[in-house]
Amino acid sequence: MSGRAGESGMIRVREGQAPGRLERSAFSERFRASFADRAFREEDEALARLEEIAWRAYVEGRKSLFQQMAGPDYADPAQSLSAEWGADRQRSVRRCGNPDPTTTSGKDADKAKALEMAGWDYPQHLAGRVYGVVVHGDVAGIEDSRRGLSDWLDWMGFIDAGPLARLDRFIGYYAPYADSHNTLDWDEPMQEDVRNVARAVAKAVEALRAGRLQAVQPRQSRPRAK
Repeated sequence: MSGRAGESGMIRVREGQAPGRLERSAFSERFRASFADRAFREEDEALARLEEIAWRAYVEGRKSLFQQMAGPDYADPAQSLSAEWGADRQRSVRRCGNPDPTTTSGKDADKAKALEMAGWDYPQHLAGRVYGVVVHGDVAGIEDSRRGLSDWLDWMGFIDAGPLARLDRFIGYYAPYADSHNTLDWDEPMQEDVRNVARAVAKAVEALRAGRLQAVQPRQSRPRAK
């Protein structure tokens, strides 16, 4: 028998990890924290009315104030979606990994798990974009951070703009924090290195748009999409 829960039909939604809903008194304390200045005291009655409106919105979970029907391009055309989501889709803006939130009725965990186990392809919405990375530090870790960021972007299908576009440098090595801005101002070679990263990205974007650049990646599909 396999030890993987998904292979034995035992997937279950785990609950209790997220914090519970605030009590009314705790909500009031957080809401009022932004108005602690004594200048607000003459508007306490108005603040109380606003707090009550905010509390009802919190309890009812009202996050998307302006909604519209999803429409024919979605799995559930009748489901209500944020109007902002619809506008983003028209502009080809991707807010998360799932381009069709109606497939999971928003954030239904059971449906999300079923969708993944049915063969989710882990879409790489940003694949094909050009990137450059600049990492700076003052003590340690810059190379590991640069490699980690580059590996992550490569995995997502981004195209690096070449060796000059992957930069790690120390600024004020073991120097005081107090004058670190001055240290950067004096480090003109570092500033030019950063400009070179930007220039490399700009040239790579130009080449990509002209069809002269593509990701050096195998054409075969990945045996493990994630």
